[in-house]
Amino acid sequence: MIGRSIGASILVLSLLAGGATESEASKLTNVIDAFNRKTGKKIDVTASVGWHFWQRQGRIRREFRCVSHDTAVAPFCPEDSKIIDVDELQLKRLVHLMNVDLEIGFWRYAQLHINIPVILTDRTQVTFAPGVDRFNSTVDTENRPSLFSVPFEGVDRHGLGDPTFGLRFNPYSSARDSARPTWSIGLDFKVPVAKIKMADNDHVGEGIFSITLSTAISTRVAPWVEPYFRLGGTFNLPGKNSLFEEFGKTQTLVEPGHQLAITFGTEFIPYENPATEQYFILDVGTRVRFQFEGRAYTDLFGPLGSSPCDPSDPTNPCSLTTFSRGDIDPLTGQPRKTNGLTDIEQYATVSAWFGFRWQMQRHIQLRALFSFSHETNHFLTTADAGKDLDSRNQVEKRNSQGENEYNPVYNSAFDSLGTRFLTGGVFRYGLQVSLLGKF
Repeated sequence: MIGRSIGASILVLSLLAGGATESEASKLTNVIDAFNRKTGKKIDVTASVGWHFWQRQGRIRREFRCVSHDTAVAPFCPEDSKIIDVDELQLKRLVHLMNVDLEIGFWRYAQLHINIPVILTDRTQVTFAPGVDRFNSTVDTENRPSLFSVPFEGVDRHGLGDPTFGLRFNPYSSARDSARPTWSIGLDFKVPVAKIKMADNDHVGEGIFSITLSTAISTRVAPWVEPYFRLGGTFNLPGKNSLFEEFGKTQTLVEPGHQLAITFGTEFIPYENPATEQYFILDVGTRVRFQFEGRAYTDLFGPLGSSPCDPSDPTNPCSLTTFSRGDIDPLTGQPRKTNGLTDIEQYATVSAWFGFRWQMQRHIQLRALFSFSHETNHFLTTADAGKDLDSRNQVEKRNSQGENEYNPVYNSAFDSLGTRFLTGGVFRYGLQVSLLGKF
């Protein structure tokens, strides 16, 4: 179980917004060494409980149309007419969760595992960026209809998250043959069983069924150094009753985007005693994850989905959050209002971490890890206008066949050029601590 196998402490868990969070897991290439040559034991079990804290923060920017010689916006607009990106909002998301992991090893070749996340608190706050207030904001504006209210204090989400089941198989293992590297093939399934979160409830499930395929390899290049590499892809599919609905054939994006990740790292082993199965391992690594475009829960999910902007309000009618160019909802006879999901642009996340694993004795292990990540800037609201069904090079409300070509989830208030939202310098840092027991 120890020694020759790698111990990276990062695994992609698709349980919270923006696609995937980092969370503690056991080793990338290791399977539990359940083969005891003295007793003939062929099955072994480990269980761990860990606390994970992470905070996400940064700016939300918005496109702004500058018109040349417009004195009203002269302080921050260039002389020429163009669209610029300006700081509009500031976000902060704080999450505390507990991970419960169970692993069952068969001989030295295979391992079944399950992860159950328990979200203790998950809250998003959105405030004005420095220098922005209700007199110059394009979101929450004095004496005009507002897209949503600022400051925004999201609901405190908590509850049992979606579990992940997985299988890991080692065709080669340095624990069996010291002349070979350790090679692992993994298959993980995240099952959407948690209650679906909406902008106005405190649930945590996203209704996404995820399949992750991965391969990893590590080798002990020196008695105290073991580098590792992992390549993995995650395919995300909407589950039943999720918010990822298709409203018509002109909807350009329906499902959440897929992911591809590459991980590099090195373990340093300053102390190891194979006879007593005691060791201390330092782990330093980095990962690049590419998120493909798709529909997504973003930092604007809560503010947009719970916006008080309502066209039926008799005193202050507002249609900024309705899809006015799409067809009328047949269930209500009214234009659809956004549920908070938006079409996002593809982007990359670069992460780094430093951690340790201390096997105090044969049956107990302590783990800790600090991680930091940065997202490349990307659009949070960028739905296409629709599809040109009659090939006349434009999207029309009524084409030559009498069909509405507009995207049913396109909203000109935040999807059209000059109104879109995008991220600006979003960072995330986290701390994880867990205790593992072997039975």
